[in-house]
Amino acid sequence: MTTTTGTMPPLTDEEIQRRSILISKLKEETINHTEGRELISILEKEKQKALTEEDNGRLAFAISSLISYVIEYLESQSEIISKEEE
Repeated sequence: MTTTTGTMPPLTDEEIQRRSILISKLKEETINHTEGRELISILEKEKQKALTEEDNGRLAFAISSLISYVIEYLESQSEIISKEEE
């Protein structure tokens, strides 16, 4: 049984739709730095919501892992761009 112990609101329909679009762009490797930051922001909100609910440790861990992946992807893209500019 899951009970809410916090007051974090769920993602809005717009955030859910935007998250889906941005994850698709990430999979296609067409996401830019601004979109990546937007995705991280949405995922952080979703992670905080998961942390306020009982029995959602695995979900919070999965979201944290995805956030780490997005950060690593953005950093790798920044490195590629800086090498191209040399």
